[in-house]
Amino acid sequence: SKRLVMNPGIFRAYDIRGIVGQTLHVEHAYDIARALAAYVIDKTKNKTPRIALGRDGRLSSPDLHKEYSRGLIE
Repeated sequence: SKRLVMNPGIFRAYDIRGIVGQTLHVEHAYDIARALAAYVIDKTKNKTPRIALGRDGRLSSPDLHKEYSRGLIE
């Protein structure tokens, strides 16, 4: 399958914002989470850091949460 290009405009100083399916894709949640986990591990030197993950009531939240969780765990 063709891989979607991540829109750099979704990244802000303190968060990630986008419209799911347009500028922010569920497929990218996994990649973003993997990058965050690698960053935290590198900065803390802790191979098993604890990272809190929350979500809101939007319809896209369960799918984003699932992929983000998978990326953090892997």
